[in-house]
Amino acid sequence: LTVGMQLGQRNRTAPPEQVAAALAAFRDTVTAINWVAEVGTSYQLDKDRIALLGSSAGAVSVLHVAYEQNELNLAPAVDIDGVIALQGRLMDEATFGADAPPLMIVHGEDDRVFPISSAIELQGRAQLADVSVQFFPLADTSHGIKNVAGRSVRVSGRPVSEHAVQFLQQAFGATGQVRSFCLADETRLCP
Repeated sequence: LTVGMQLGQRNRTAPPEQVAAALAAFRDTVTAINWVAEVGTSYQLDKDRIALLGSSAGAVSVLHVAYEQNELNLAPAVDIDGVIALQGRLMDEATFGADAPPLMIVHGEDDRVFPISSAIELQGRAQLADVSVQFFPLADTSHGIKNVAGRSVRVSGRPVSEHAVQFLQQAFGATGQVRSFCLADETRLCP
């Protein structure tokens, strides 16, 4: 399920309209999750196996929904089983709760929008809270989905996409055959 959202940023010094736009984007994400919980079975979606993936502003949104939901009063109707953040960050000093889902961080070392230091900080905060976290810093990689999600980007000899599938299998406790659907041929994310 792909969700378009309103864009903005949220931080303590942001103008009120930017904070409102960020909160609207977070609410859009929760609305999509709740829609899956409500009608997903009619589309053969399993509401008991939900992971969030976001890139850039989308990563900011899924991170806040998954890890800052109580502070923002944005709790989705179902549990989140895992989060994949492609070049995003938490904008505040969010605290990871005891039941926080596992986290996979993929971030370019040459990212100038969200510097790699924000990903390192996110990893450290997750580890301090005893959240399962996998971190994939990408050498010579700048900001943008095309830079991190392509099949040519490899970590430890494997495409990032394979690491993501393995992460999701672990998050879902998957055994046996894992169904996979790809609707993003135009961005070369599909095999």
